[in-house]
Amino acid sequence: MNSIPGVDAQLMEAYVRGKPAYDQLFPAFYDRVADQVLQALQSEYPEIEAVVGPRDRANAEARFPEQRDHIPLDWVAFGFAGMDMYDFHVGTVLDFSEWPVTYRQGLHIADELYELARGGVDAIDWKTVVGVEPAALHQVAIREYQWLDPRHEFDFADIESQAARMAQRIIAYYKAAVAIAYQVRTELAQ
Repeated sequence: MNSIPGVDAQLMEAYVRGKPAYDQLFPAFYDRVADQVLQALQSEYPEIEAVVGPRDRANAEARFPEQRDHIPLDWVAFGFAGMDMYDFHVGTVLDFSEWPVTYRQGLHIADELYELARGGVDAIDWKTVVGVEPAALHQVAIREYQWLDPRHEFDFADIESQAARMAQRIIAYYKAAVAIAYQVRTELAQ
């Protein structure tokens, strides 16, 4: 029988004491970001879909059953008309794996749609339309390609500014990706 590993009691205390603060802030924070993005984009893109990770656990687990016990839900994403949100979306992901907490915004495209979207993605002048050259990553575990902002430290002392910053970055990525999403959707329909 394997022995149970020891843990740092102070770290466990900090975790237990911090859990109520986390539960108070999330998913309400993601809802705030979603509201700001929808308010800015819905008149121009009435079909925009907002999905808040913690509120979409069942769909995430169905999509990634092999990660059921460790599925990350610290995100808010925005889908495009006629496409499964998990296949093509823009959003933000918070990384709670270490301190300080960081986050990134960007475009996420499922592996199976990558070749259809590749030309459009390659043609984007990222620096002009989103202000940075995003890191291009392939996340094998969740079967998607990502184009992401540099990591940004989450400022828990200024929650409203964090929501506004995230919303603005998501809006920029959404506008950059919308034509590609529609082109991919059209090709899939043929």
